[in-house]
Amino acid sequence: VTWKLLTSGKISAAKTLLQELAQNGSWNKLASVLWADAGLELDTCTMQSAKPATRASIERSDRGPRAGRSKELRLWQYVLESAQPGNAESVCAAIEDFGKSISVNGSLWLKVAAGAKSQVLTAAAHGAPEGAVLEIGTYCGYSAIRLAQTLPSQRIVSLEVDPVHAMIARNLIVLAGLGHRIDVFIGHSQYLLPRLRGPFAFVFMDQKGSRFHEDLALLQEYDLLLDGAIVVADNVLKPGAPLYLDCVTKDTGTSGYATEIVQLQEFAMESDDWMSVTRIRLKNKVASETRAAAAATGTEVQTHRNLEINRLHEAANAMRLKAMSPMGVSFAEWASYAAKS
Repeated sequence: VTWKLLTSGKISAAKTLLQELAQNGSWNKLASVLWADAGLELDTCTMQSAKPATRASIERSDRGPRAGRSKELRLWQYVLESAQPGNAESVCAAIEDFGKSISVNGSLWLKVAAGAKSQVLTAAAHGAPEGAVLEIGTYCGYSAIRLAQTLPSQRIVSLEVDPVHAMIARNLIVLAGLGHRIDVFIGHSQYLLPRLRGPFAFVFMDQKGSRFHEDLALLQEYDLLLDGAIVVADNVLKPGAPLYLDCVTKDTGTSGYATEIVQLQEFAMESDDWMSVTRIRLKNKVASETRAAAAATGTEVQTHRNLEINRLHEAANAMRLKAMSPMGVSFAEWASYAAKS
């Protein structure tokens, strides 16, 4: 709320809200960043009245808005306590530290494109033409922050379907001092993509892999990609995106896709994964004809893709559903799945 007030020019209202936070024991590092963004100095009166925020105990819950999100809420709390305000590198390092700490027993995993994946992401971004950046699947904001560091002159648009994850991401992005450069919109990519203003020079897909091919088709249908744009897709092996890979790796001489698949180790997990890096050449593609082919299901899929691709697609969806269930997927299971795939 405070950030919205600031970005809409309502400085006085933002100051009042922040003063209320100081008085009721909710003042923290993020409040200090917002206060500075408002162009205000931390006066003695405000600091004397500020009560330190009480550290909340975040427990697992199966009901309400926190259901299934205790890990991400604990991440938010950890970063807020340990990162240096206004320092994007410090925020990313804190996210990585938290991800490594929870993965020790091989059961909890933080789905961020850190480690080797971050290197692939930033290298691909450097190879994109000049232009805006789109991320589909914000999660907690890690990769959006990395992209903002990599491309300091570009504004970044990020889409997130989960409102709790989006709120955490917005908090961490502001804490990193990048709230003025990264916009996080809440909603399903199917409905948000047609409403965006492009074109985009670089796209990072980190949403559900079974949507990759459909979202790529939407990007082309609505002319949201520059000629030569780079599209990076994560987790195309684990849990996988067979229909997408089939789309961007075949007939590269005429399809307008030039794709490289990078094999690497998953962040904070002893398991392999793949990232795909695709350059889009629009002059070889008739955008109006791509969506039906890319999003085809049922009989059309049987016509355009072989049975093995569809088997892999169903297996990937089954692993996603299991990963989202209370039982989850162990690191050993992920490693075995990646090896078989």
